[in-house]
Amino acid sequence: MNRRLFNPKLEQLTREEIKQLQWKKLKFLLEHQYARNPFYRNLFDRHKIKPDDIHHFDDFRNKVPRISKQDLVADQQANPPFGSRTWMKKEQLIGLYMTSGTSGLGQEVYGRSRADQEYAGQTWAMGLHWSGVNRGDTCYNTWPGSAGQLAGPDSLTQSYVHLGVLSMHVGTQRSEDKLKMMLRFKPNQITIVPAYLTRLSVLCTEMGIDPRKEFPELKSIMLATECYSPAWVEKMEAFWGAKLFEMYGSTQQGGGLGFTCEHGVLHNGTRGHIHIFEHMSYVEVLNRETGEPVKPGEEGEIVLTNLDREAAPLIRFSTDDKVVFLPHHTCSCGRAFDAFEAGSIARYDDMIKIKAVNVWPAAIESILFHYDEVEEYRGKVYMEENGTEEVLITLEFKSFVSENRKREMLCLLEDQIRHKVGVRMKVTEAKESLPRFEFKVRRWTDERSKDRDRIFYTAK
Repeated sequence: MNRRLFNPKLEQLTREEIKQLQWKKLKFLLEHQYARNPFYRNLFDRHKIKPDDIHHFDDFRNKVPRISKQDLVADQQANPPFGSRTWMKKEQLIGLYMTSGTSGLGQEVYGRSRADQEYAGQTWAMGLHWSGVNRGDTCYNTWPGSAGQLAGPDSLTQSYVHLGVLSMHVGTQRSEDKLKMMLRFKPNQITIVPAYLTRLSVLCTEMGIDPRKEFPELKSIMLATECYSPAWVEKMEAFWGAKLFEMYGSTQQGGGLGFTCEHGVLHNGTRGHIHIFEHMSYVEVLNRETGEPVKPGEEGEIVLTNLDREAAPLIRFSTDDKVVFLPHHTCSCGRAFDAFEAGSIARYDDMIKIKAVNVWPAAIESILFHYDEVEEYRGKVYMEENGTEEVLITLEFKSFVSENRKREMLCLLEDQIRHKVGVRMKVTEAKESLPRFEFKVRRWTDERSKDRDRIFYTAK
């Protein structure tokens, strides 16, 4: 492996040195926010704690309460528009980030200072460098320009500038036009969500474009926001002739929180490591039931503390993001940053309880997208007139699939889902092409609440 060190001093720190750096920053954060930030001052006072009560990381976990999205939204409603957590004056801010609102619980607002803007540009830089990006490369951002105040697209833009690359922001263009632009200005790197990479792959075939021939200098493709299977990775890497990498980030982080190293998302047939930027954040991966740290290889929730954000930092924020924790020594790259498993990050609020069974969309997708014939799908949970819960999966097949094969696959997939997931689902073919995702992927709808009201009303 060709190690690509972006910041040699940082990347060669020992585990003990990383923890010492985190503790120094964490102590300063607690003291500074308690002194200046009304939100945290009130939170600490309500729980009868002060920064001087925190002597080590266990104290931090056991004494400092976690905060949630609901806490932040309530604070913003009481102290509009930024909430009391944004402690800096408005004239000290140069912008803001807002969450997308897809959870249905309201949008979080994060004021940003000039230092936060510089910080945003640094959150992707090291990870992009690990993936092979060099100064002067041509890098494509396929995320929609309408993303507005979302941290992901903006921090990516800032990081492209930080690295000194030729950035091509094509998110607002039609898919066909994106590929035409790539034919004209050959890409070295592409940032994209897995669902849209699949879409562009199909479109390349339809347009007669062979990426391996047309984009010979394409080195890496950076994924984000969605689960995927190792089999899918192998297909995409073979089709595009480039290695796949992954980033994890969020508006709460103000950009990227972790990236796969030079090994990428799949190394010797095993899922890769998304190394956490622990010099910028203190991350706990906790069991949702016990609140205790999970063991290596176990799933848990990310609880996030920003160590470097200035205007609106988070302290012990429950992200609702589900990850598999991997300690640093399980990756052969040599960095002492702990990690998350690549390709398996999901949202706890994505989980749907159907007929008393916890169903994860990622489990369904691992079955459907295992087959090359499947291009896209949608899932719907609803209630019949008799009050029974039902699930409908609508598939869009690729153009080469015969009618006989379609009928065969509909039966096959129903059977596989029933046996592997434990819930009977009806699988049908879409009557028309399904919409595509270019940024955040939401394939499932739950209509049971609406149906319950309808059934109750008609029963009257």
